[in-house]
Amino acid sequence: MKVKIGDKVFNVAIADTDTKRQIGLSKLKKLKSGDGLLMVFDQTDKWPIRMSDMKFPLDLVFINDDKVVKVAHAKAGSKDVIPTKPYNKVLEINFGAGDGIKTGAELTEVGEKQEDGTIKMANGGLDPAGQRHVLDEDGKIQGNLLGEERIFSRKDTAKLMSLASKKDYKKLGKAVVDMIHTQDTQPPEYAKN
Repeated sequence: MKVKIGDKVFNVAIADTDTKRQIGLSKLKKLKSGDGLLMVFDQTDKWPIRMSDMKFPLDLVFINDDKVVKVAHAKAGSKDVIPTKPYNKVLEINFGAGDGIKTGAELTEVGEKQEDGTIKMANGGLDPAGQRHVLDEDGKIQGNLLGEERIFSRKDTAKLMSLASKKDYKKLGKAVVDMIHTQDTQPPEYAKN
């Protein structure tokens, strides 16, 4: 899943069970840049985060009701990190990746890549400000759409360009109409790659 905090976007796995939260990132030797783990708790509390099993340092972004309450730096193999404020989510990211994330910043879900290659957009691709995002194949935000704009996939754009270069305007027109029909009839939370 992709999440956004301020202007930073992370590709995260979700740990929403006791087992997943206990293991966390401890089985990894390193974390790819831009990746992370979002631990989700059923209740708000001052849950300790165990660092004794970690092989690399982390930034821990403590979140309550989708607002950042604290960002902490944690060394590998150190004592448990216990925040001073209660939280119900914690984002674990590479050490230093949390620099610039401010208290009060909002966590929003951007989208999740599905097995068939489509991207299931959180809230139909809308963020809390009502802005729709254009994502690349890895789910990173490339741009925003403000209204009823149309955008075509790379594959569809290549097809349209090929028809235009051949000056086959009848097929070009039909292809555009078919593509718009597909966009209008698919569920709004999906975007074709």
